[in-house]
Amino acid sequence: MSETFDTLRGYIHYRGQPIYDGSLRPFFVLLGVITQPSVNDCLRILEDVKLRGDLDSCRRFLNKTYSLMDAILKQQSGGGIDWGKPVFLSEKGHFLTPSELYYCDVEEHKKLFGNGAEIIWLPFHWDNVKKMLHDGGFRRLSEKISITKRFDSLNEIEGDIARQFIRRLLYAKSYLSKKKFDLFNTLQKEGVFKRPESRRQAQAAGYRVRYLF
Repeated sequence: MSETFDTLRGYIHYRGQPIYDGSLRPFFVLLGVITQPSVNDCLRILEDVKLRGDLDSCRRFLNKTYSLMDAILKQQSGGGIDWGKPVFLSEKGHFLTPSELYYCDVEEHKKLFGNGAEIIWLPFHWDNVKKMLHDGGFRRLSEKISITKRFDSLNEIEGDIARQFIRRLLYAKSYLSKKKFDLFNTLQKEGVFKRPESRRQAQAAGYRVRYLF
């Protein structure tokens, strides 16, 4: 664990090298030295990092600490964890509890409403710590946003124009799955890419989207 917590804790092994003779291990366990950290241990680490008051130092610890918490939760029951500590760093630099934070599951929403919401700062894609976000009670940003769509007059299209549209849709599917996975995932769930050749197609004179946060 020294690779994760560095000098924030003491160890009987440090970066793979024993500090004490291996025969003393049962003695240290008897004294209460833990062999594997719990999620609550990780939360206490986050609290210590927070008290340092150095946001850059905090961000350096979050990558491995969040990943470790997610791995522990996948292996153990999530009961008895004190998620009420305000130790999770937001993108605005505030330390908050999970119930006060959102995670950005759709990048476009953050561009539109990031200034109006407290979003957890993550050094990687949210899917990497999905178990931690779920068990901790963090909220999806998309759940806070309602979307209404309105089309102006519609005219059905067919023939070459329809075939061109299907080709473009398939190209968009391939592109988005590689470059804009969040958007691709949303469209996939809505069935946008499902059997386009069997659907009626229409062209709208105008299209309006309204977001409500």
